[in-house]
Amino acid sequence: MSSLRDGSGEGFAVTWREVADRERVLETLRLSEQRFRATVDQLPDAVSVFESVRDRNGQIADFRWVYCNGYNAEMTGYPVERLLGSRLLDVFPEQGPAGMIEIYSRVVSTGVSWEQPTVWYEDTWGDGSRRRRAFDVRASKVGDGFVVVSRDVTDVRRATETLAAREHQLAEAQHLARMGSWEHDLETGETDWSRECGDILGYASDQPPSLDALRARSHPEDAARVDAALAATFTEGGAWDLGHRLLHPDGTVRHVHARGRVELDDTGAPAYARGTLLDETDVIRVSDALVESNLRLEESNQSLSDLLGLVGHDLKNPLTVSLGFLSMTGLELDDLAETGADVSGARAMLGRATEAAHRVESLLASVLEMSRIDYSTLRSRGEPVDVAEVVQQAVTDLTIISEVEIDDLTGLRAVADASHLRQVLGNLLSNADKYGAAPISISGDTVGSTTRIVVSDAGRGVPEDFLPRLFERFSRAERESKPGTGLGLHLARQLCRVMGGDLTYLPPADGEGPRFVVSLAAG
Repeated sequence: MSSLRDGSGEGFAVTWREVADRERVLETLRLSEQRFRATVDQLPDAVSVFESVRDRNGQIADFRWVYCNGYNAEMTGYPVERLLGSRLLDVFPEQGPAGMIEIYSRVVSTGVSWEQPTVWYEDTWGDGSRRRRAFDVRASKVGDGFVVVSRDVTDVRRATETLAAREHQLAEAQHLARMGSWEHDLETGETDWSRECGDILGYASDQPPSLDALRARSHPEDAARVDAALAATFTEGGAWDLGHRLLHPDGTVRHVHARGRVELDDTGAPAYARGTLLDETDVIRVSDALVESNLRLEESNQSLSDLLGLVGHDLKNPLTVSLGFLSMTGLELDDLAETGADVSGARAMLGRATEAAHRVESLLASVLEMSRIDYSTLRSRGEPVDVAEVVQQAVTDLTIISEVEIDDLTGLRAVADASHLRQVLGNLLSNADKYGAAPISISGDTVGSTTRIVVSDAGRGVPEDFLPRLFERFSRAERESKPGTGLGLHLARQLCRVMGGDLTYLPPADGEGPRFVVSLAAG
């Protein structure tokens, strides 16, 4: 409104403007913003809007919060009121060294949005604690700033990393055990197998897993039997357990033991198959080699075997008779002692004579065994044996002073001749009892394709200057005054080698006593 003057007198003019539409638009915008904020505040993501903070040269030095939703408080540990108006580097100084300021500056300067599935960095939580977390981050330019949406995926990423680590451990375990696994969905026809399974089957890593590819590797002579086992379980459910051969394109033959089971769905129909392949090629090869070696041993040196039998018979018979007479003499001394006669001197001499006769008997047995090894007439039956069972038998059969501690050997198997392995362990235990110190212990493990059985004690061990002669026949350390033939360790090592393994010695170290290690093919 304004006054007007003209020739006729005084008055005023009034200008009217319609603003109802503008107010309605503003109200609509306010309602829209409220709905937007309410929606954003309910998101499971932290949404923030930043404006650039520039230095005198116009370069971006930092960013200031102008908006943030409620989830920011949960993700940072700071209340929204503390974040609004604050500079990013004041709240999270770690963002600078982490390169985030540079990234956000590039978004503002180029207008190109930035997205990173996982960003790991360590920052300071609202309570002052340091936390390393992972975020999925998306940032886009808005005016002279940017809007960033962040989602805390720490738990998901850690779970994913844990799962990946466990899958890697499983793959490594399968590789060490030479066991692969596979699975097949009977409804969809989809198949998957582990890396080791593909290796056992002879496929490259880029070979798509399939049931047909699995069956294609069956040896032609075994294929019908394998297909029949799978067909029966795929139709009716149940399990399969069979050994068969695989034939690779290059002609390589692998021996495997296949196990598996078909799971049923809610209607009782077969739905899912899971199976394993255990590569037993090395075990079969060792066993076959032992069988072949036995055949050669049986066919050769028969005359030497006959001679050894004759010599053994001619020596053992008079020795047995002598031991019998010594025993009868002991009974006669008992009768004389009852009459009051002093037989102490005679009894002492009789004891020495009996002890000497038993040493000769033991020496004769060792020499005959050693001769059989030398002349390849010793028979060794190589087959998978239960190590725990053989160890228990060896300890039970032996009469020694020291107590023997046996670790848990459950499930430990080796390719060996049980009687020869028992003799080896008996020699090692007797040696530890005679020259070592309690406690004597037996432990074992499997490393790759080798089973190790360790006999240890708490003694001083073998003198260093004697180590080069430790396993030589008739070899004894000069410091030892106890009776012995010097054949025990030599014979034990030779028996191990006849079984395709070896016997080694480890001196005391790192708090452990001397150890003798029997190494055999894992069964």
